Amino acid sequence: MSHRSIWPGAVAWGLAALVGLGAVAPPSTAQINVAMIEQGIARTVMLGLVRRDEQGALREFSSCSGSFVTPKGLVLTASHCVRATEDIAKYGIKKGQLYNPDGRATVYINIPNQVKPVLFLLARFVADDPELDVALVRAEKLVGSGGLQALPADFNVPYIPIGDSDAVRIGEPVVLMGFPSVGGDTITVTRGYVTGFTVDAQGRKFEMKTDLGAPGFSGGPVMNERSEQVAVHQSSQVEPNMAARSGRATLTRRLPADWAQHFKEGGTTVQQGAPVGPSSSTVILQGRVIDGATGSGIAGAGVWVLVPGASLEDPSSKQVVANAVTDGNGVFQTRPPVSRGASYPIIVYAVGYGRVAGYVEAPARGSEVASVGTITLQRQ
Repeated sequence: MSHRSIWPGAVAWGLAALVGLGAVAPPSTAQINVAMIEQGIARTVMLGLVRRDEQGALREFSSCSGSFVTPKGLVLTASHCVRATEDIAKYGIKKGQLYNPDGRATVYINIPNQVKPVLFLLARFVADDPELDVALVRAEKLVGSGGLQALPADFNVPYIPIGDSDAVRIGEPVVLMGFPSVGGDTITVTRGYVTGFTVDAQGRKFEMKTDLGAPGFSGGPVMNERSEQVAVHQSSQVEPNMAARSGRATLTRRLPADWAQHFKEGGTTVQQGAPVGPSSSTVILQGRVIDGATGSGIAGAGVWVLVPGASLEDPSSKQVVANAVTDGNGVFQTRPPVSRGASYPIIVYAVGYGRVAGYVEAPARGSEVASVGTITLQRQ
């Protein structure tokens, strides 16, 4: 858990958008590689802990980490990221209370080619277990330039499958992702190994011990070689004199049994080792349009996706199979979804800029949202 001041005044709701990268596929060899880490980054979120000030406005006062674990925006994090473990007199929060009486938290996501996470959602508390130090919050509203917006009916996010943590062995490589505020409000990734376990009264594995982390990774996902989340990071201890560090994380198999209903609502389960969420036959294309000179997102740019084989030189409106308009950050998602496994001509245009045309490949498998990356327009 990272304690810092983010905004001096009321929350300034910024326009943000979802990162949609393909679903994590099991690697061909048992190792944690850069591609797997990039996929995990898109599924790791920063949670802003919010309270209401004297004027009733929402203000962030700290942050934590978490991960999307269902396509409908269920976030798995630590209990101490949503509920106070001690009195915080400065904010009038008592031990055992939710930081926000309404259970609200802001959710920041990582988008391609942008270092800092972007404000995307307002989430609400679902459940927690302080003894296990795990919690769930669920996406409730989109955060846009016009304020809070309802989630669209086809709202989907990329997510991390829940793996069988009981199958994890001492010595296995794992990776931890989160926002410990080391070097700023950007994601930090650290690789290491499982160094041991603690057990509960029944002799079951309860916590994973690792050589990962630093203070501030609270709630971040611990991922195995199969790109599955097998633990939720709780805490870290660093011994400078011994050049050693030790992290503890709650195993996913110890999540409360009655939480299964929340995972099922998102179309997934927490069964042993089961990959989550089958791919549909269609996919939504997502990307970001930026100004070539400034690198900032272009709002109001148009995106046309044409039928396969259509001419890029002289297209007609009848050939458009999906389209979109970029938001305030230049991010777009095309509607309706397009069929998988095909190459689509795409045209991007904006007032005052030269048109860009090219082709995008709709992945044959993966999550319901696929990234086409960043598209750069030059001013005319």
